Amino acid sequence: MYMLRWSLTIGFALLLLAGAGPAGAGDTPASDWPGLWGPHRDARVAGPLRAEPGMQLVEAWRRPLGKGYSEVAATAGRGYTMYSDGEVDHLLAFEVASGKEVWRARMAATYRGHGSDDGPISTPVIADGRVFALDPWGVLFAFDAAAGRELWRRDLKADLGAVPPFWGFATSPLPLGKTLVVQAGGAERNNLVALDPATGKTLWASQPAKENGYSSPVSLTLAGTPQVVAATNDKIFGVKPEDGTVLWTLPGIGEPRQSPMPLPGDRLLVMSPDIAALLQVTHKDGVWQAVEVWKKPVFKGTYSPVVFHQGHLFGMNGMYLACVDPVTAEVKWREKIYSASLILVGDYLAVVGERSGSFQLVAATPEGFREALRIPVFTPGARTLTGPMFVDGGFLLRNGEEMVMLRLAPAARQAGAKP
Repeated sequence: MYMLRWSLTIGFALLLLAGAGPAGAGDTPASDWPGLWGPHRDARVAGPLRAEPGMQLVEAWRRPLGKGYSEVAATAGRGYTMYSDGEVDHLLAFEVASGKEVWRARMAATYRGHGSDDGPISTPVIADGRVFALDPWGVLFAFDAAAGRELWRRDLKADLGAVPPFWGFATSPLPLGKTLVVQAGGAERNNLVALDPATGKTLWASQPAKENGYSSPVSLTLAGTPQVVAATNDKIFGVKPEDGTVLWTLPGIGEPRQSPMPLPGDRLLVMSPDIAALLQVTHKDGVWQAVEVWKKPVFKGTYSPVVFHQGHLFGMNGMYLACVDPVTAEVKWREKIYSASLILVGDYLAVVGERSGSFQLVAATPEGFREALRIPVFTPGARTLTGPMFVDGGFLLRNGEEMVMLRLAPAARQAGAKP
C-alpha cells in the first residue's frame, strides 16, 4: 500500500507540474451561472478579472429578499432563486441587470428551520428553457423559465421513498443530456434517480447507497469514463449516466455538505464537517477501484466549496482561509478571516463573510495571503451562508435579507486630483 500511495503521489505531482486540470473546468465564459457552484459545479469560472490598483467594487443594485440559502441560477440575463416571505416559499425570476422581478411562483408553505433559518436550501438549475427547483419538503418542481408556469412536480418522499435529511432536502438536480439526475436519497430504492426533464417520469433508478446527505451529484470523466459522482453519509460512488449502473463505491467520511470535487489525475476531494479526504479512482483490466490517499482536517467546519488553482487547493478551515498542497495535504498558508464562503474567478478568490457582512477579493496564489479589494455589503451580524455567484461580469450576493450585485469599476477621482 505504501508503494501504491507513493507512485500515485508522484504521478499526481507530475500532472500538477504539467498544469493539468479537471476536464471542462475553468474554460467556460463567465456570462452565465446556470446552477449550483457555476457552469461545472466546481465553484470556478474563467474571466479576465483585474482587481488592480485604481479599481473598486461598486454596487449596481440592491433589492430585499426573504430567508433562504439558495444560490442564484442565471442565464441569458435572467436569474432564479428561492426564498421565503415568512409564510410561503417562492421561486423568483428577476432581471440580472436591474434586480427587477419578472415573475414569482408559489411552491409550498414555508419550511421552518429547527436550529437553522427558515426557507429553501437547494439551488435551482436551468436547462432547455426550464427551471428545476427542489423545496425543503422534498417536492421537485419544473417551471417554464420564460413565464413561470408549473410544468410538473414529483414528491421525492411520497413517489420515490426518499428519506428526508434532518435539515430538509438540500440537493440540487443535475441536468445531463436528456435526463435530470436527482440525489433523492432513498434507503431501499431510488437513492439516485434520473427523470425525464419534460415530464418528470423516472427513467432509471440506482441504489449505490442507503443514506442521504446535503450534497449534489456532479458529472465527471474519471479514468476516461463519463460518470455521475455523488456522496452520501454512508458512501461515495460513481455510476453510469445512461442507466445508473454502479461503477465503484467507497465508504463515506461523514455528512456531506459539498459535492465531490475533481482534481487532476482522476482524483476527487470529498469533505464532511470535520475532515477532508483525497481519493484516487482507477480502472484497470475491467476493474474499478477507489482508494483513499489521505484524510486530514485541512478543510472543515464550513459550507463553502474548496477550489483548485495553480496546483493548489483554497478553502475555509473554520475561521481560516487556507491554501493546501493536494499532493501532501501540507498547509502552505492560512489567514484568519473568520467564517466565509468563496468561489474562484480568474486568479482571484471571491469571499463573502458569514457574519462580517463584507465581500473581498483575494489573490489565489500559494505564495501567501494577499487581499486585493474589500467592501461592506450586508448588515454585520446578519448570517450569510450562500456563497458568491459570478454573473454577466458581476458578483451576485444574497443572504436572508437582501440581494446585491457588485461590479468592478475604475475608482472615482477625488475632487482636485490631477489627471
